[in-house]
Amino acid sequence: MTKIWLDDNRPAPDGWLWVKTAQEAIDAIIKYKPTHISLDNDLGIISEVGEGYHVAQFIEQGAYYKQIQPMHMTVHTQNYPRGRQMVAALQKAIDYWDGQGTVVKTPFQSGL
Repeated sequence: MTKIWLDDNRPAPDGWLWVKTAQEAIDAIIKYKPTHISLDNDLGIISEVGEGYHVAQFIEQGAYYKQIQPMHMTVHTQNYPRGRQMVAALQKAIDYWDGQGTVVKTPFQSGL
C-alpha cells in the first residue's frame, strides 16, 4: 500500500513516499499505483518542477482513460485558488471512477 506525498518543503508523514516535483509524483503514480496521494501545488519554479495542479490533471486524465485506479486524494496546498482547481480535477477523476475514491481539501497538517 503506497501513499505519495507531493511537497517541496514539508516532509512526508511517516509511511508516505516523499516526492518534490510534479514529474516525480507522476512517475510514482505510474510505478506504485498508490492508494493515497496528498498534493501541494506550489513546488518552486513551475517551468522546472511543475505544480501540483499538473498532477491533479494527470490523475483526471488517467481516470478518464481507465489507466489509473481509484485512490484517496488530499489537497494540502495553501494556494486557495489553485487548490479549488485541483479539487475540481480530482472530483472529475472520481466521477470517471464511478464514485470510487475520495478527495478532500485540507489546510496543511502534519501526521496525515
